[in-house]
Amino acid sequence: MKIILYAVIAVLILHLTCAQLYVAAADQPYTNTDLEKYQGSRNGSVVPEKPEPTRKQDSKVSRGSDEKSKRYWCSKGTALRAKVDKATDKVELAERDIAAADNTTVTKKKKNSSEHNPKSAEKKLRTAKKELYRAEQALEALEQDAHRQNVPPGWLRCQFSY
Repeated sequence: MKIILYAVIAVLILHLTCAQLYVAAADQPYTNTDLEKYQGSRNGSVVPEKPEPTRKQDSKVSRGSDEKSKRYWCSKGTALRAKVDKATDKVELAERDIAAADNTTVTKKKKNSSEHNPKSAEKKLRTAKKELYRAEQALEALEQDAHRQNVPPGWLRCQFSY
């Protein structure tokens, strides 16, 4: 019973304290600057004092002139996409080698062939996946660098329609 009584008293004290803070904030006098804010509009909405000056973004693309920049970004993007495609092909080839090594009906042509050796086929797959990962990371880094330098996305794909 005493715990409930103490809890009720604590709630009342907290409520009174909050109410006093609210009344103190309501009794705050308005200054002329506050009145000027609300005077411009009759419905009571706040009129901004001054609009923030917009900063021009640096639309300048690095690496020289526009044509040189286009060729630079196009060649970099094309080279890295070709690297990703080549690595993807290596991964697919390694996966086919593993499938062929697991297939017992295949006759052995060479003793040391990776097509029939599961361990070397798995190693080949691991190295191909690492190469693919590195190529994808390099392409992503180029895209981020181009974005930071305000290069249009089409330039990395050699699309110069504008």
